[in-house]
Parts: sequence; structure tokens; C-alpha cells
Amino acid sequence: MASDKFKLLLSNVSQTLKEAGYKKKGNSFYSNQKNNWGIINFQKSKSSNEDTLKFTINYGVCSSVLRKVVDYNTSNEKLDVADCHWQARIGTLMPGAPDFWWTTSDKQLNQTVDEVITALKNNVLPEINKRISDKDLIEVWMSDQYPGTTELNRFRYLITLLKEANDSRLIPFINNFITSLQGKPLEKMAIAHLKEFDLYAK
Repeated sequence: MASDKFKLLLSNVSQTLKEAGYKKKGNSFYSNQKNNWGIINFQKSKSSNEDTLKFTINYGVCSSVLRKVVDYNTSNEKLDVADCHWQARIGTLMPGAPDFWWTTSDKQLNQTVDEVITALKNNVLPEINKRISDKDLIEVWMSDQYPGTTELNRFRYLITLLKEANDSRLIPFINNFITSLQGKPLEKMAIAHLKEFDLYAK
């Protein structure tokens, strides 16, 4: 059955992720680093059946500062990949950004496990490690790299972290962002967030 294949898959990749500092809980793996969380989630497709297992990998970084200041949540008990402030799916950073899913059977499972472990080592873990600290997240969101969130959230998260870090780039970033939004629907929402942080100056 697909559920058996899925359990076997998770069991087979557990050692690789354990060596990287991750602990398993349900269908996800968690690593607490630099006061933040790296999360890797294995998502089984509803189209899986008795003969084949179809799944993908979602992953991201959850900032403890953003979780407290922006999300108003200080508990890590029910932390999920959906709570990540930077998140991606396995295909996101592949050429062409395909929505990539593995489809495997009993005969193919060992080969699929090898492919998944390679993807974890070469793609998922390095991408999380590039963004695991708040300083890393700031640099990602200040650059043209894949933001892993919406444009408005990128703005909200950045002004929060820049303010927390007393970073001199805060005001220039705000000015440039608000200027780029003039006359657009997001402008009012961005300004509302600035007022929340006492950062809005007409």
C-alpha cells in the first residue's frame, strides 16, 4: 500500500537527515539552528494508490523573531512547514521551477530513496542552510534571490528583522519599497504595517 511505501521512504531518509541535525515528527523533520527552525516536510499525494506512491518535498525556515513579533506566536509545539517565513517546494529552485513529484512503486522504491537523499543533500539542506539565521534571511530578502514568500510578507518580515538588528538599511529600504508601490493596491497595506511599527512618516 502507498502508506507502507511512504513509511518506508521516511524511514530510509531519516538517517541522512539525522546526521544533518534533524529530528522526525510525523511526516516532517525539524532542526533548531541559530534560534530558528529548518523544516522539511514530505507530502503524500491523494492520487497515491495501492500500486504507486506519489509525493513531493516542502521545506523552509521559520524565524523565531518573526514568529513572535509578526505572527504573535511564541510556541513551537505545533510548528509546521506552513509556518515557515521562507518556504519552497522541491521543484521551486530547479530549472524552470517545475511542480515536481516523485511517483514510485515497490520495484522502484530503492532507486527513489537514492534520488531523494541526493536531492536532500544537494538541494534542500544547502538551501535551508543559506537562510537559517535571521541575518541570512535579511540578505536573501534584500537581494533578487527567490523570496519564498509574497512581496508584502517580504516587506513585513524585512522591516521587522532590520529594525530588530538596528540595520542602517531599514529606512532606505522602506522608502524605496513604498515608492515602488505608489498607486498600487499593496501600498495601503504596506503603510498600515509601517504604522504598526511606528515607522511611517508622511
